[in-house]
Amino acid sequence: MSERPDFLEGRKANPWERVLAISTALGALGALLAVLVAVVLADGQIKEARAGAEAQLNEIRDEAKVQHLVDEVVRFNQPPIAMSRVDLAKKRLDEKNKTILPLDAENPPTEMWDVLNQCDQVGLLTRRGYLDLGDVYDELGYWLLNFYADAEPAVVADRKEYPTSERDCTWLIDQLKPLEIKYDAGRNLRLTKEDLYWFYEEELHTQVGQPLRRSSRRSGTSAER
Repeated sequence: MSERPDFLEGRKANPWERVLAISTALGALGALLAVLVAVVLADGQIKEARAGAEAQLNEIRDEAKVQHLVDEVVRFNQPPIAMSRVDLAKKRLDEKNKTILPLDAENPPTEMWDVLNQCDQVGLLTRRGYLDLGDVYDELGYWLLNFYADAEPAVVADRKEYPTSERDCTWLIDQLKPLEIKYDAGRNLRLTKEDLYWFYEEELHTQVGQPLRRSSRRSGTSAER
């Protein structure tokens, strides 16, 4: 056992030791605060960089969607689709009685499938996010809604043998319907045979390679949205 009583009782620190201990504690606290500040600043910089990157990525995606839309609109109005539209109009019109001919749902014109397949492609691109639904409605909605209104019996008949026939086209039409109701009071959802006759009359005079006629589109929908 030690003979020094302060060994067991503990000696009191002198003032200089106390100052040193306090200084060390304050230094450690300052270092900790500096680390915390650095972490906060770094986190802010990371969030700012991430927000900038996300904004740039969204801009790139929007530009890509516009380009995809341009490509599909051009394809819709260029051979072979444009020629199929004209030929389909010829086969569906009853010029003498100014109406459309009865549709053989089991054996529709091959050109009808050409247009439906194009609709299916646009639907697939839209469903996967490559096209903006509102833009598709503005640029192609009028035509797709009219074509599908005439062709739906053929799609229904085909699904008896091929259940997934034109699945993406049908999905797209279902997505376009609420927009049609909102921006055009559902005009192209209540099509009569007379309506389809005049639609195909327009199609009969499609100018291949020329921009789609604006007169057939709803006016002002883009500005409203």
